[in-house]
Amino acid sequence: MGSPYVWGGTSPSGFDCSGFLQYVHQQVEKDLPRTVAAVHRASTSVSNPSVGDLVFFDTRGGPSHAGGLHWVTISSMDSSYGAPRYIGAGRV
Repeated sequence: MGSPYVWGGTSPSGFDCSGFLQYVHQQVEKDLPRTVAAVHRASTSVSNPSVGDLVFFDTRGGPSHAGGLHWVTISSMDSSYGAPRYIGAGRV
């Protein structure tokens, strides 16, 4: 809460999506690659995501945005923005 969006940000002073995911995983001593594309490659695909799984979106021609289920904000996967860009979920 209260951290602004910062392109390339990896700390509470400012995060981008993959920087936030990496930071959260570091808090539980789990390494995560730095970019969404690398996280996508490192994850195991899941067809029924649950809390803690990551969801991936194609916003620029490949995995380019990610989030964790029930982290930061809860948005409908059926939204006009998310649904056409959703490319799958994964577990790391």
